[in-house]
Amino acid sequence: MENLACTVYITIYFFGDKLKKKIAVYPRDKKKTKKVDKKSPKNEKDIKKLTKSIFNILEILEDFKKRIILEELSFYLKEGTGNAFNTAILYGLIWNLFGMFQAIIMNSFTVRNKDIKIETDFKEKVWNLNFSCIISIKIVNIILMCKQLLIIYLKNRKGGEADVRPSNRRSNDYSNAKY
Repeated sequence: MENLACTVYITIYFFGDKLKKKIAVYPRDKKKTKKVDKKSPKNEKDIKKLTKSIFNILEILEDFKKRIILEELSFYLKEGTGNAFNTAILYGLIWNLFGMFQAIIMNSFTVRNKDIKIETDFKEKVWNLNFSCIISIKIVNIILMCKQLLIIYLKNRKGGEADVRPSNRRSNDYSNAKY
């Protein structure tokens, strides 16, 4: 079967002209019958443009995040489990987690005033948490970020390339009406 090649000839008559098409049935040409996934980008140019726009958006959001100011950050926690050993272990774990949280906050935002207080009660079962934060954002920064995101959207929308034909529209088009 591998040596046999079946071919089919299709002849189409179009206004008196004869068009002939030769199609190979077996063995199938895998290059010509390759299906294209419509959801994925069509070529490498689209993928490069997509990754570039994602990096631009992340860069804009990172710049916006640096402009956010935390005017006041206060954290008060009073904890106790009733058992001195468990309270001490929990106290160390909370300070460890809060230290990581504090490092992330300090590296991401500008903090003006911070007040951190963690207390333990070895005798009672207590869990009191007070957390407050005042965030300051300038409206100019929000407007500039939205402007930059809009520019990226307009550059990357479908049909924005230079070699794309416009739709067939005329000033006297009546939307294919009969009358």
